[in-house]
Parts: sequence; C-alpha cells; structure tokens
Amino acid sequence: MKEALGKEEEEEEEDEEQERGARKTRGDVKTAKVFAYSWTVGWFLCKGIHYLQNLSAICSVLTLTAMSMERYYAILFPFRAKYILTVHQAQRCTGMVWVLSCLLATPILFVQVHSRVGVRVESYWCHRDWDAVLLWRGYETYMLVLVLLLPTLVMAFAYSAIGYKLTRVMIERSSLVGGSSHRYKQLWEQVLVGERQVLGEGQAEKEEEKKEEEEKEKKVWMTVGGKQKEDRMREEGEEEGNYKQHEEKEEEEEEEEEEEEPISS
Repeated sequence: MKEALGKEEEEEEEDEEQERGARKTRGDVKTAKVFAYSWTVGWFLCKGIHYLQNLSAICSVLTLTAMSMERYYAILFPFRAKYILTVHQAQRCTGMVWVLSCLLATPILFVQVHSRVGVRVESYWCHRDWDAVLLWRGYETYMLVLVLLLPTLVMAFAYSAIGYKLTRVMIERSSLVGGSSHRYKQLWEQVLVGERQVLGEGQAEKEEEKKEEEEKEKKVWMTVGGKQKEDRMREEGEEEGNYKQHEEKEEEEEEEEEEEEPISS
C-alpha cells in the first residue's frame, strides 16, 4: 500500500512539472509573437496601407505650402490677389494638390514588398526591399526632399516676406503717428503744404468770385443809376423848356403892351 501511494505521489508531481513546463512554453511563445513581426493581412493591404500613409503626409504638406503662398500673395500683392485668389482658383488648387499627392505617393508601391518567410511555420513580412539598395535609398532621399526640404524653403520664404512687409508697415505707421522718422516728417510737412496750397487756391478762387459778383452788382447799379439820371435829365429838360416857353410868352406880352401905349397916346 505504501508503495502504491508513493507511486501516485510521484505521478502527480510529474504531472505538475509538465503543466508548469507547458505554461512556460506558452508564455515564451506569446512573448515571441509580440516581438516577432508577421504580416497577416495580405499583399494588397501591405501596399495600400503604406500608400495611404504617404498620401496623407504629402497632401498635408502640400496644403500647408499652398496656404503659405496664398497668404504671401494676399499680403504683399493685395490688389492682384483680388483677381487671382478667387473661390474658383481655390477649388482648382485643392484638386491639383490631391492629384499631385496621389501621383507623388506612388513610389512606395515599388519600394514596399510582401515576402514569404519561415520554414516550419509559413508567415509573411511587409517591409522595404532591402535587397534593392539604390531603390530604397533613392526613395528615402525623395521623401526627404519632397516632404521636408522643399516645403520648408517655400514656407520660410513666404512667411519671412510676410513678416518683413508687416514690420515695415508698422514702422511706417508708428513714424507717421509719433514723428520719429525725419523722412516721414518731411513727407507729412509736404502733405500739409500741399493742403495749404490747395486751401489758398480755393480762397483765391473765392475772392475772385466775390470780385466778379461785386463788379456785376456795380454794373447793375450803374445801369440802374444811369437810367434814373436819364429820367431826371429828361424831366429837368422838360421843366426848363416849359420855363423858357413861359418867359418867351411873358416877353411877347410885354412887347405888345408897349406897342399899344404910344398908339393910344
């Protein structure tokens, strides 16, 4: 009986050891699966997912670059921007950005490969084609220039020009308001002198108009006064003529009386 009990205990211990070993192996397999890379979604998604990643990155960068150029034209050339930066042009620019992004993201389809690995267990990798060294190095250089260098240069130029323009405008305004710049003081004085000249010309014109009105009034008064004088002269002439006629009649009457006296005597 004791021997049978001892054998059972030994078998139980062996079973427990086997279970512990199986648990360890399962944990090791899970850990290996975590750190071991295996692509399980097929060739199409291997190409498509990386293509969409590059498409979104390139489209975002091109959109930011186009926005910087739009602000550049709007601030530095405001009158020209009214005719160039329209809604129709914005729609065309957006469509061009998406078309260019779709075309510029196509090289990833040739660089990313879906390869079979494993001997006992079949598995797949989705990775760069490390065998074609020139291909993947050229692709990395291409993405560096397209996504980083060119957009950085364009945006740096646009925003530096915008900052310079705005700074210059603020300096000009502050100099005109505060009078800190001698050049703009002279310009302001010239403006004031021009305004005074304009005002002087206006006053001279007003004075000339007043003189013309006074001369017209004088002429009117002269014409009115001349007519009145003529009327008076006519009246006086008529009175003098009547007086002369009256005197002549009196003289004639006296002469007649004188002639009658000697005859009567």
